[in-house]
Amino acid sequence: MLNYIIRGDNKMYEGILTTGITELNSYPKVKYTNYCKQTMETDLLTIPFEKPVIESINEVRVNICIEDSHIINTLLGPKLILNCVKNIKVVYTANNAEQSLHSSYWKIPFCDFILLNDISYDDCLSLIKNVFLGIEDICINNCNDKLINISVLYIICPIIKEESCLKNHNDNKKQNYSFCNQYGKYSKIYF
Repeated sequence: MLNYIIRGDNKMYEGILTTGITELNSYPKVKYTNYCKQTMETDLLTIPFEKPVIESINEVRVNICIEDSHIINTLLGPKLILNCVKNIKVVYTANNAEQSLHSSYWKIPFCDFILLNDISYDDCLSLIKNVFLGIEDICINNCNDKLINISVLYIICPIIKEESCLKNHNDNKKQNYSFCNQYGKYSKIYF
């Protein structure tokens, strides 16, 4: 999905094309949203020394991939731990006589987790079949000649194989999920 960022009167942020935001129709039909978790990650990106300085940002592309996952048992209940990589590409116009287009790319590893406190640890291993990760927003907070401060809002939702096994819910209907979509990111979980 393509979006344009328009932020106040600052010309630096007008009309920046953003790609990677997940379309709403790409999200799974999750009945129990208490397992979904929203997080905002902020990164300070540095344009490499050998590249020219920024005059204006043209485009920001973000993609988040789940590289690995596992479940741990904790005092508060089981937690699904996710090892992820945030891929960010910025295309910008250089502040030089040619005003040439340049791009820089960052690959940023990070971890996140979801507390699954009303599912037993043993049940988690068999009930969670994969995880959906959707990007909700991309925001450039600030930038100068060589630095870009960017925030990415994303949501992670574990897909439960049999929701009827959950302790605190009386609905015995199973959900049917569609797992193929261009913008939604699913990760197969293997324990």
